[in-house]
Amino acid sequence: MDADNVRVYYHTFKNYVGPFVSMFGIYVAWICIHYVSPRVYVSYCVPATLIGFIYSPFLAQSPHCVALRWAISKSGESIYNMFGILSMWLLTRFVPIKSKV
Repeated sequence: MDADNVRVYYHTFKNYVGPFVSMFGIYVAWICIHYVSPRVYVSYCVPATLIGFIYSPFLAQSPHCVALRWAISKSGESIYNMFGILSMWLLTRFVPIKSKV
């Protein structure tokens, strides 16, 4: 495979995948944040020891734990809203709206 063929494949791939990434990239990013945040929160903000139990009221107010709780909450809301938007968009594709003008 020579450089010209690689360039052609690259541009073809970029033309087809580029719009998909721009449309669904944010959705995938929120899913990743929603997946990772609870695991990090449990690791750093809720230690599974007796000392962790004693530290938990103090850790819960620490900036990284507050940020992780925010990420968990907002990512869930964003996924919920994006799912609603995607559902309505798909519904308009399958059931076209006809005006009676």
